[in-house]
Amino acid sequence: MTTEILAAASKAFAGVCAEAARASAGYDLLKPGDKGLAALSGGLDSFVLLETLLYLQKRVPFEFTVQAVTFDPQFE
Repeated sequence: MTTEILAAASKAFAGVCAEAARASAGYDLLKPGDKGLAALSGGLDSFVLLETLLYLQKRVPFEFTVQAVTFDPQFE
């Protein structure tokens, strides 16, 4: 069961990365020398965003930086 879950998660993440790469290229979102900042609130979506940016950083034909900051919206 665990192997199946990991395989499904890996496939889903690959899809997210492919869509992010397509959007980045299509809308010219990332350029050489850009500085990306991911605000981490602790939710799954912010961690996926950070991992996606780090994935793209390793695979695009230019350099850009990625930094992460913690973000606490202080919702009760």
